[in-house]
Amino acid sequence: MRLLLLTFVLSLVGCGASFIADAPRPNISATASPNVSPILKGVCENLDSLEVRTKEEENRTVSVTIDGTLIKAIDVPRQIESGVMGFSLNWAKTTKEGFEISIEYGSRYYFDKRLIFECIKDGFYLTKIHVESFDKHNPSKWTNKTIAVKPAVSLSKFDVMDYTN
Repeated sequence: MRLLLLTFVLSLVGCGASFIADAPRPNISATASPNVSPILKGVCENLDSLEVRTKEEENRTVSVTIDGTLIKAIDVPRQIESGVMGFSLNWAKTTKEGFEISIEYGSRYYFDKRLIFECIKDGFYLTKIHVESFDKHNPSKWTNKTIAVKPAVSLSKFDVMDYTN
């Protein structure tokens, strides 16, 4: 009886394996390297046309443009919308490798973060976060560190609120 049951189970597993092996496979090479916008092709070699600006409107945004074409508008909520005590956008600026965005937040525990984006392979990626923090009740407990973001986060998937904890 055990032998019959074992044979039955193994035949089911074998059928399932052959079904999976015969199933069409996704085109892995196509999903591994997404199409690059024609606007971004070659941008890493010449970042002179990159502009990063903050806009104070109903919703605050950081606009990333190349040759006047909007690449991404990063929504930055106001403190009341974010639910994060003391949340504020300080500035955004270009650098020779890409651009940076500065935010701060906190009540007792204060954080000042510079989100550092670099141009890599015709796209912008969050690669580092520089963090200065301290306890307002004990300011001598001040820290200053730079954290590498691994894997780097594509600008297209970036949300500033993911970096407020």
